[in-house]
Amino acid sequence: MNKKYIMIGCAALAAAAAAGAYFFHASQMRLDEPVFLTHYIESTQCAAGRSIMLNYITDKNDNRSVFSVSFPECPELSFDVYESDRAYHRYHKTRQIYIQSRLDAETPLEPTAVTKVHIEFSDGTGGDFDIGYILAENIPASGNRLVQTQSSGADNSGGSTETKLVFDDCTLTDINSVLDENCGAAVDIKINGGAAAIPLELHKDEAVTFDAGIIVSEPYAYNVYSLDKTLVFEDANGNIHNEYLTNIRYAPEFTEKGILDFLRERGRIS
Repeated sequence: MNKKYIMIGCAALAAAAAAGAYFFHASQMRLDEPVFLTHYIESTQCAAGRSIMLNYITDKNDNRSVFSVSFPECPELSFDVYESDRAYHRYHKTRQIYIQSRLDAETPLEPTAVTKVHIEFSDGTGGDFDIGYILAENIPASGNRLVQTQSSGADNSGGSTETKLVFDDCTLTDINSVLDENCGAAVDIKINGGAAAIPLELHKDEAVTFDAGIIVSEPYAYNVYSLDKTLVFEDANGNIHNEYLTNIRYAPEFTEKGILDFLRERGRIS
């Protein structure tokens, strides 16, 4: 047999073997349903116009869009939905769902923990998906406030700053949050550029600046996107007032290895 034809045949066999290996591996990587990142979101103000974001990983060939989003554990909340592709990878793609609350600003909502989201897709399919932990509540604005935000800024790496003006003498007694020590993320708060020494006495017409940074130990499993840190104040009469830092957010950067590690951890691929 002509040497040229032997070489062509060997090349064709090698190409077929490589293609077969790729398609076999791709079949092992296939996702029949999306897998949501575990979210830790504290959405204190759920009034109309407030939005949060959910990240999920799906199969590269999944072209369904999200038609509606609801939380079975909190049916009082309804949302407008905006979705976007974030990035394409070898076998998967990551997508974002932005959901904007329709809840009336004057309607109170007691603190409600939600761990599942119900998704309806454009092709008529749907289901409930594990999303970790979201604390949702709505507190109508109070006329009796001790502080008010003067300025704020944030980035998606978890860095934020917020300056508040103090209306009356008071004491900052605590800073709380939904995050726990096992969630894969923590928030470091500095006050006026230094350590957050609590309790802290504050005086009328004083400006106090809170700088926050997110420390993430497992960036692909957890998505701390929006976090309303609760600031607890006590006035001169012993009354307790809550205010919030509402611009702390972290959106993870996805890599191929990070996605595969996350899906293996969730038992979705081998």
